[in-house]
Amino acid sequence: RIYGSCDVSTLVRWELKGTLYFESSSAGETIAFSDTLKEVYFNASGNWSGSDTLYAANITVGSGTFSLSSGQLLQADTLDVLSGASLSLNGSTLLTGYTEISSGATFTPNGAAVLLQRPIGQWYQPYFYYFPTDSIYLSRLEVLSGSGRASVYNATIDSVLAPSSFDLDIYDSEITYFSAGYP
Repeated sequence: RIYGSCDVSTLVRWELKGTLYFESSSAGETIAFSDTLKEVYFNASGNWSGSDTLYAANITVGSGTFSLSSGQLLQADTLDVLSGASLSLNGSTLLTGYTEISSGATFTPNGAAVLLQRPIGQWYQPYFYYFPTDSIYLSRLEVLSGSGRASVYNATIDSVLAPSSFDLDIYDSEITYFSAGYP
C-alpha cells in the first residue's frame, strides 16, 4: 500500500505478486514506474498523475482521480473505472484489452487515442465500454488486430478503425471516419 507519490522510474524489477494499492487522500501525487505491474488499484479520494508510462495487467480506478498528460501511454490488459472515480487521459494513449467505464464514473479523454488489443493468451475480442452520458472526444478508437467491440454514448470520435470487424454500439455520437473489414 502506497499512501503518497511513488517514483521507481529507474530500471528496477518488481516481484510484487499481489495488488499495489494507492491510498492517498491528497491531491498532487505522482506515479512513475519502469517495470510492468500485475495489479494496480486506486483506492482513496486522492489525485494521482502519471509522470510517464504506466503498464499493468489490471488497473482499477476505484475512487479518486488518475490523470495522464498528452503523449503518455497507459497500457493495461484490463482497465475498470468504477462509479465515483475519475480517469483523465488529456490527449494521451490508452492501449487496452478490456476497458469498462462505469455509469457514475468520470472519463475525460480530451482527444486521447484508445487502441484495443487482445491480451496474450486470451480468446475474447477486446472491448471498450463507456457508460456515462458526459460528452467525450476521442481522436481515435482502433482495434490493432482481429476484431473488437465498443459501446459509447455521447462521443465525438475522429476515426474508428479495425482490420477485420468492429461491433460498435454508438448512441448520440458523431464519427468523422469509419473503416473496418477487409479491402
